[in-house]
Amino acid sequence: MELAKENATRAISIRVPIADLERARRIAEETGVGYQTVLKQAIRDGLKKAGRHRALYELIDWDARDTEAAEAVVAAPGCNNA
Repeated sequence: MELAKENATRAISIRVPIADLERARRIAEETGVGYQTVLKQAIRDGLKKAGRHRALYELIDWDARDTEAAEAVVAAPGCNNA
């Protein structure tokens, strides 16, 4: 991805469960950053994790809809799913 596109931002509006928003605000207060920064990092982390899971589905040639079987592999001891 182009560096300019990677660093560019766009304002969006999404509905977030109140509990998640409150949790993000608590984390932000504890870490000394803004709650939007916490939310953006959570989104980035989630996208990375989803990408790893998708790569795993492709690696083992399973249908991506077979999430139960794939999640069992990802959760298996020794699988680096951090």
